[in-house]
Amino acid sequence: MSESYRFIRYLPFLILLFVFLFSFGTKISVLDVGAPYVTIDDGTKYEGGFHVWFGQAPPQRMYIESWISGISSIATYVVRNVGQEGVLGLNLIADAYRDFRANPDPYVLSYRSVMLFVDFLTAVLVFLLAKEVARRHSEANWIAVIAASLYLLSFNTLWAYVVARPDTLTAFFAVAGLLLYYRSGFGQHQKTLVLSGVILGLATGMKLHGAFFVIFICLDLWRQLGFKEAVRRAFWFGIVSVLAFSVSAGSVIFDPALYIKLRLLNARDDASPWLEWGDQFVTLLRGTGWLVVPLII
Repeated sequence: MSESYRFIRYLPFLILLFVFLFSFGTKISVLDVGAPYVTIDDGTKYEGGFHVWFGQAPPQRMYIESWISGISSIATYVVRNVGQEGVLGLNLIADAYRDFRANPDPYVLSYRSVMLFVDFLTAVLVFLLAKEVARRHSEANWIAVIAASLYLLSFNTLWAYVVARPDTLTAFFAVAGLLLYYRSGFGQHQKTLVLSGVILGLATGMKLHGAFFVIFICLDLWRQLGFKEAVRRAFWFGIVSVLAFSVSAGSVIFDPALYIKLRLLNARDDASPWLEWGDQFVTLLRGTGWLVVPLII
């Protein structure tokens, strides 16, 4: 094998490595920038991470999101306390909560670091998903590299963990669930399809946007298998998705009326009189759109 052929063969992976290092350097440089609470949601995010241990997660937060935040916070307290004093009290959660209230910065930084890891793990899943989609294409490696690079360079992956938003985990679960759907042979392997439903239910538990994946996969099953077979397979897929969502959301099971009320309040608040339809797309173009749109084309 000549040197030039070997270089061309590994060129897409070298490009992906460069994009990865650029993305990592950019994100790590702003990981601890600014105050710990950047948006109005941040306080309830970390507070909920402590309250969930006592079954009292704030209703505007999903249970799964609070648990991930809470485990991150407790692990941070244990590492800090053992490193400084070498002992842990019996009232671990309350002690960690007290320490967090006095100095939230290390807890916020730890959670952002966890999200950074999830962000790059999602990029790996995007790469695998793109290869799965383009496996019959002669340039499958290039297609996978471009898809993963688009994700690594997107502004949302930077913004999502600088503030306490669920976007990073939503993307992770959504891509993992979609990859499992492809690996199921478009519903041919029932167990893999059901597992995909569970993961996509967790994605919906992070943000309701995940429900669109479940809906479109049900429609795709109809396209792939025909109506009768699609109904049979989509039944269990949909059931486990709803169950996973209900458990991860928490209040859907324990207080459904409160959950509906909060969703309606969110819809009202999102209908801002200062935003006109189309502004969000202009904002995307002003961000990384100048780079992403030409690459997509």
